[in-house]
Amino acid sequence: KYFGIIHISTGDIVRKLISDNSSLGDEIKKSFGEQTAWQPLDDKLATRVAIESVVDFESFVLDGFPRNVVQARAMNFCPAVVVLFRASEEVCEARALGRGRSDDGAEKFALRMIAEQERLLELVEHLRSNFTLVEIDADQSEEDVFASVLLQLSGLNPQGGNDD
Repeated sequence: KYFGIIHISTGDIVRKLISDNSSLGDEIKKSFGEQTAWQPLDDKLATRVAIESVVDFESFVLDGFPRNVVQARAMNFCPAVVVLFRASEEVCEARALGRGRSDDGAEKFALRMIAEQERLLELVEHLRSNFTLVEIDADQSEEDVFASVLLQLSGLNPQGGNDD
């Protein structure tokens, strides 16, 4: 709707692939094995999902990818900009639990936060060094976060790249 860009949620795509019993969905299910607790998707599968999701689009927001440096290095495309939403743990938990998804819960959220902390710090530094990184204060209301994103993106070079 804004900037002519499509939103692609890798998490939504993974859930759909699994529910559709596609061959890639079956691979994803097998990679999870008998795990009942939250675990990240294997890097090769996550990269495959992301790349296959964007192949038909020139302009897109890829939500949920990359989740670590391995995935970032495996991208076969160069993002014009990377938007980092910074929010407190309390705000993240309230939003995650408020989604009402069956794969969300307080226990799973706590596990996810522990597992993601170190990986995300390393990823942010990699993205900051290699791409134009825009940071947004996501502790604000959703409307204010969205307004901040529009304001930040409207002033960027549409060709992307890091102008430093």
